[in-house]
Amino acid sequence: MRSATGTYSLDPATAQFFNAQNLRLISRGTQAIGKLGRQFALRGSFDGRVLHAVWKGPEASGWMLLKFEPDFTSFDGTYGDGENTSPPIRPCSGRVPR
Repeated sequence: MRSATGTYSLDPATAQFFNAQNLRLISRGTQAIGKLGRQFALRGSFDGRVLHAVWKGPEASGWMLLKFEPDFTSFDGTYGDGENTSPPIRPCSGRVPR
């Protein structure tokens, strides 16, 4: 599997929610950790090219499901508040800057 390690520019709506322009991700094997800006931490595991993760910030936490392209240069997915894939569900996307 290629590595998802890198910095991804977030779409405007996701960036606004997390007050962050980028997702910095480090992946090793099937495990991943990351940061959404300075206040939100992310951790999860890959199933193929799909990252199942949880995020946590100073006043909120939730889940994230990201589906990466085969070359890991971009992703599309969803995220929400709470402990699982319960609503509210919001779309998100990101890509490695060119």
